[in-house]
Amino acid sequence: RGRPSSPISCLLVAEAEEHLPGQRPESVHLGLFPEAEPADEGLLASWLPLLEARETVLKALEQAGADKLISDRLEADVALSAPPETLARLRAYEAAGAAFPGNLASLFIVSRVELGEGSDLIAEIRPAGGGKCERCWTYSPGVGRQASHPAVCERCHGVLAGLDTGR
Repeated sequence: RGRPSSPISCLLVAEAEEHLPGQRPESVHLGLFPEAEPADEGLLASWLPLLEARETVLKALEQAGADKLISDRLEADVALSAPPETLARLRAYEAAGAAFPGNLASLFIVSRVELGEGSDLIAEIRPAGGGKCERCWTYSPGVGRQASHPAVCERCHGVLAGLDTGR
């Protein structure tokens, strides 16, 4: 069956819809959204260790902020220890796209994440090392090492270098 698909800006959408190919209802207000597909249980299960780690890191970041160790999440480096099974999933997620600052750093919204094995899932927060990138605001020891763009981290330098050469 589906739910009504009536848009918020209905007049604009109704006008735009007149130019779309294919069959459509007489009015945008009579259309239905397609039924949602059932959730992929395997995908959800693969995310559980990541979400559990994120929750642990967020609690540690909150405490570090309360203790005045950091004033912003991007000012943090995280040392995360986890049991072997969880650690394997975290490493796999990190390896899927390890551009600076890394997948886990992006998931936790911090500057850097170090992984280690432990009996429990524990996050230790430290002030981030290096300088603050003027482009992405993460902290990295690579800031200031590139002559052409000295105020940015290694990832942002690569992006800006690509723009400079027109790639």
